[in-house]
Amino acid sequence: MSRQAFFHNLDIIASKTGDTDKIALVLKDNAYGHGLMEMAQMAHEYGITRAVVRHLNEARQIESLFKDIVMLDDIIDTPSAMISTTLNTLEMIPNIPQGSVVELKVDTGMHRNGIAIEALEKAFDLMAQHKLTCKGIFTHYRSADALSSEFF
Repeated sequence: MSRQAFFHNLDIIASKTGDTDKIALVLKDNAYGHGLMEMAQMAHEYGITRAVVRHLNEARQIESLFKDIVMLDDIIDTPSAMISTTLNTLEMIPNIPQGSVVELKVDTGMHRNGIAIEALEKAFDLMAQHKLTCKGIFTHYRSADALSSEFF
């Protein structure tokens, strides 16, 4: 990966967001084959403070470089203010240590993972019962890149 090209791409994104603090770099699966540590280090040098990974072992490898890390497909082992677990199902909630920070994924039509819209109230009730802090909510729109999609 060319550092110059990577920084150029980040410049374009940062110009649209107005602030690097609004950018979260997805580094899952060895940064899509580009090298987890290499990409994380370059992102850190650029000023990116947020990252997204798949598993806890990836989060642990890069935690010194970011202030906020979201795990998409794993559960934190001990509560952390910096590493959050993504809630993909209601059944996950009792398995997450009390005091943990979570991000709620909402299923808006992909049906791969995420909490159904009609189950959101139950999800918030369960999070409160298990003393979890919901830091954010996100989704993955189906067909968002299709011109005919209502999400385009």
